[in-house]
Amino acid sequence: MKLRTLRSNKKGSDDAQLLLIAGIILSVAIVTLASVSVSLSNADIAIDKTTFIKSEYDNLRREFGITLKDKIGNKLGYGEDVIRTYFNDTRDTYVFFIESLNGNYFDAEYIGLSYNDNQVDGIICLLRIGNGKEYVSEEITYALY
Repeated sequence: MKLRTLRSNKKGSDDAQLLLIAGIILSVAIVTLASVSVSLSNADIAIDKTTFIKSEYDNLRREFGITLKDKIGNKLGYGEDVIRTYFNDTRDTYVFFIESLNGNYFDAEYIGLSYNDNQVDGIICLLRIGNGKEYVSEEITYALY
């Protein structure tokens, strides 16, 4: 009869130790990340949004004009009431997105139509955007031909 000697499973033991070390490292990383997050959230860092208002206004002015041109482009002959309706719809869409995305307020006021050789060629409006500390306001004419 042969006697078998019991050998320890060295490979299985090494795998278990590596798994234990990986778990400890992962736990330490999570605790460290949580403490860094708490520290950063408690830091008193004020982000000044006034530096962004001018660049946001420039983008808004360009995009608003493009949208108006797309909506009104071939409808200039339909009359001022139809043009004003399209203008107000465009404004309301932009008001919703600007205020909900960035917390800034936006308003566009229809002033009238611009003419070239007795032909309507654009819209005159007043654009305003602000954030409570600073605002930008400009009367602008969008060419729609």
